[in-house]
Amino acid sequence: TGLSIPKCLNLPSIAQIKKELPAKTLIRSVREIVMNTARTFKFSENMDLGQATILATDLMDYFRDESLEDIVLMFKMIRQGELGSGKGRLDHDMMFTLFVPNYMLKKAEIREKQIQNEKMKKDREPIQHSDYAKQKFAELADMLSVNRIYSEDESKPVVNHHQIWINNLKNTVKN
Repeated sequence: TGLSIPKCLNLPSIAQIKKELPAKTLIRSVREIVMNTARTFKFSENMDLGQATILATDLMDYFRDESLEDIVLMFKMIRQGELGSGKGRLDHDMMFTLFVPNYMLKKAEIREKQIQNEKMKKDREPIQHSDYAKQKFAELADMLSVNRIYSEDESKPVVNHHQIWINNLKNTVKN
Protein backbone atom coordinates (compact mmCIF):
# COMPACT_ATOMS: atom_id res chain seq x y z
CA THR A 1 0.00 0.00 0.00
CA GLY A 2 2.84 2.38 -0.79
CA LEU A 3 4.65 1.99 2.52
CA SER A 4 8.34 2.81 2.21
CA ILE A 5 11.26 3.65 4.46
CA PRO A 6 11.32 7.36 3.47
CA LYS A 7 7.65 7.62 4.45
CA CYS A 8 8.38 5.91 7.78
CA LEU A 9 11.03 8.51 8.63
CA ASN A 10 8.38 11.18 9.21
CA LEU A 11 5.83 9.15 11.16
CA PRO A 12 5.29 9.35 14.93
CA SER A 13 7.32 6.93 17.03
CA ILE A 14 5.88 4.09 19.06
CA ALA A 15 6.81 6.01 22.23
CA GLN A 16 4.57 8.87 21.05
CA ILE A 17 1.76 6.51 20.07
CA LYS A 18 1.90 4.81 23.50
CA LYS A 19 0.81 8.10 25.05
CA GLU A 20 -2.45 7.98 23.07
CA LEU A 21 -3.16 4.24 22.84
CA PRO A 22 -2.92 1.53 25.46
CA ALA A 23 0.20 -0.63 25.21
CA LYS A 24 -1.94 -3.78 25.01
CA THR A 25 -3.55 -2.56 21.79
CA LEU A 26 -0.17 -1.91 20.21
CA ILE A 27 1.22 -5.27 21.34
CA ARG A 28 -1.84 -7.05 19.93
CA SER A 29 -1.33 -5.28 16.61
CA VAL A 30 2.34 -6.24 16.41
CA ARG A 31 1.56 -9.78 17.59
CA GLU A 32 -0.94 -10.14 14.73
CA ILE A 33 1.71 -9.01 12.24
CA VAL A 34 4.16 -11.54 13.71
CA MET A 35 1.59 -14.38 13.55
CA ASN A 36 0.62 -13.59 9.95
CA THR A 37 4.25 -13.52 8.86
CA ALA A 38 5.10 -16.72 10.75
CA ARG A 39 2.33 -18.53 8.85
CA THR A 40 4.00 -17.67 5.53
CA PHE A 41 7.27 -19.41 6.45
CA LYS A 42 7.17 -23.07 5.42
CA PHE A 43 9.87 -24.40 7.71
CA SER A 44 9.11 -22.13 10.65
CA GLU A 45 7.98 -23.99 13.71
CA ASN A 46 4.42 -23.26 14.61
CA MET A 47 4.55 -20.10 16.63
CA ASP A 48 2.06 -20.00 19.44
CA LEU A 49 0.33 -16.93 20.85
CA GLY A 50 2.70 -16.69 23.82
CA GLN A 51 5.83 -16.71 21.65
CA ALA A 52 4.32 -14.15 19.31
CA THR A 53 3.38 -11.92 22.25
CA ILE A 54 6.91 -12.04 23.67
CA LEU A 55 8.39 -11.30 20.25
CA ALA A 56 5.92 -8.44 19.75
CA THR A 57 6.80 -6.96 23.16
CA ASP A 58 10.52 -7.18 22.43
CA LEU A 59 10.00 -5.57 19.02
CA MET A 60 7.99 -2.75 20.60
CA ASP A 61 10.84 -2.10 23.03
CA TYR A 62 13.47 -2.22 20.30
CA PHE A 63 11.46 -0.01 17.93
CA ARG A 64 10.28 2.50 20.59
CA ASP A 65 11.90 5.38 18.69
CA GLU A 66 10.69 4.11 15.31
CA SER A 67 7.16 4.03 13.93
CA LEU A 68 4.67 1.19 14.03
CA GLU A 69 4.76 1.29 10.24
CA ASP A 70 8.49 0.47 10.45
CA ILE A 71 7.58 -2.87 12.01
CA VAL A 72 4.94 -3.51 9.35
CA LEU A 73 7.40 -2.64 6.58
CA MET A 74 10.15 -4.76 8.13
CA PHE A 75 7.87 -7.82 8.16
CA LYS A 76 6.89 -7.15 4.56
CA MET A 77 10.58 -7.03 3.64
CA ILE A 78 11.19 -10.25 5.60
CA ARG A 79 8.45 -12.02 3.62
CA GLN A 80 9.94 -10.75 0.36
CA GLY A 81 13.47 -11.81 1.34
CA GLU A 82 14.91 -8.28 1.23
CA LEU A 83 16.51 -8.52 4.68
CA GLY A 84 18.35 -11.80 4.20
CA SER A 85 17.46 -15.44 4.21
CA GLY A 86 15.97 -16.69 7.43
CA LYS A 87 15.97 -20.20 5.93
CA GLY A 88 12.32 -20.59 6.83
CA ARG A 89 12.82 -19.51 10.44
CA LEU A 90 11.07 -16.69 12.22
CA ASP A 91 12.19 -16.64 15.83
CA HIS A 92 13.97 -14.34 18.27
CA ASP A 93 17.40 -15.37 17.05
CA MET A 94 16.71 -14.66 13.37
CA MET A 95 14.72 -11.55 14.19
CA PHE A 96 17.33 -9.79 16.33
CA THR A 97 20.53 -11.04 14.67
CA LEU A 98 19.50 -10.80 11.02
CA PHE A 99 16.24 -9.08 10.17
CA VAL A 100 16.14 -6.12 12.59
CA PRO A 101 19.82 -5.12 12.07
CA ASN A 102 19.46 -5.34 8.28
CA TYR A 103 16.28 -3.25 8.37
CA MET A 104 17.87 -0.62 10.61
CA LEU A 105 20.93 -0.51 8.35
CA LYS A 106 18.75 0.07 5.27
CA LYS A 107 16.80 2.75 7.12
CA ALA A 108 20.00 4.48 8.27
CA GLU A 109 21.36 4.51 4.69
CA ILE A 110 18.14 6.03 3.35
CA ARG A 111 18.05 8.59 6.18
CA GLU A 112 21.66 9.57 5.40
CA LYS A 113 20.87 9.99 1.69
CA GLN A 114 17.88 12.13 2.60
CA ILE A 115 20.02 14.33 4.86
CA GLN A 116 22.64 14.71 2.10
CA ASN A 117 19.92 15.66 -0.42
CA GLU A 118 18.57 18.30 1.98
CA LYS A 119 22.08 19.71 2.44
CA MET A 120 22.57 19.87 -1.33
CA LYS A 121 19.24 21.67 -1.77
CA LYS A 122 20.26 24.14 0.92
CA ASP A 123 23.60 24.74 -0.81
CA ARG A 124 21.82 25.49 -4.09
CA GLU A 125 19.63 28.20 -2.60
CA PRO A 126 20.67 31.69 -3.67
CA ILE A 127 22.72 33.61 -1.14
CA GLN A 128 21.08 36.70 0.30
CA HIS A 129 23.55 39.60 0.32
CA SER A 130 23.34 42.57 2.64
CA ASP A 131 22.54 46.02 1.29
CA TYR A 132 26.12 47.09 2.09
CA ALA A 133 27.54 44.21 0.03
CA LYS A 134 25.22 45.04 -2.88
CA GLN A 135 26.32 48.69 -2.76
CA LYS A 136 30.02 47.78 -2.72
CA PHE A 137 29.52 45.34 -5.60
CA ALA A 138 27.76 48.04 -7.65
CA GLU A 139 30.64 50.46 -6.94
CA LEU A 140 33.19 47.84 -7.99
CA ALA A 141 31.25 47.01 -11.16
CA ASP A 142 31.06 50.72 -12.01
CA MET A 143 34.77 51.16 -11.38
CA LEU A 144 35.63 48.24 -13.69
CA SER A 145 33.25 49.31 -16.43
CA VAL A 146 34.98 49.72 -19.82
CA ASN A 147 32.77 52.58 -20.93
CA ARG A 148 33.16 54.59 -17.75
CA ILE A 149 34.11 58.23 -18.11
CA TYR A 150 36.67 59.30 -15.51
CA SER A 151 36.89 62.79 -14.09
CA GLU A 152 40.18 64.65 -14.02
CA ASP A 153 40.59 63.87 -10.30
CA GLU A 154 40.34 60.11 -10.92
CA SER A 155 42.86 57.93 -12.64
CA LYS A 156 41.93 54.86 -14.63
CA PRO A 157 42.23 51.69 -12.61
CA VAL A 158 45.14 49.42 -13.32
CA VAL A 159 42.71 46.56 -13.96
CA ASN A 160 41.94 48.04 -17.42
CA HIS A 161 45.36 47.13 -18.88
CA HIS A 162 43.82 45.44 -21.91
CA GLN A 163 41.80 48.53 -22.91
CA ILE A 164 44.86 50.77 -22.44
CA TRP A 165 46.94 48.42 -24.60
CA ILE A 166 44.32 48.48 -27.38
CA ASN A 167 44.22 52.30 -27.32
CA ASN A 168 48.03 52.49 -27.44
CA LEU A 169 48.07 49.91 -30.23
CA LYS A 170 45.90 52.16 -32.40
CA ASN A 171 48.39 55.02 -31.95
CA THR A 172 51.37 52.74 -32.54
CA VAL A 173 49.92 51.35 -35.80
CA LYS A 174 49.26 54.88 -37.09
CA ASN A 175 52.87 55.86 -36.40
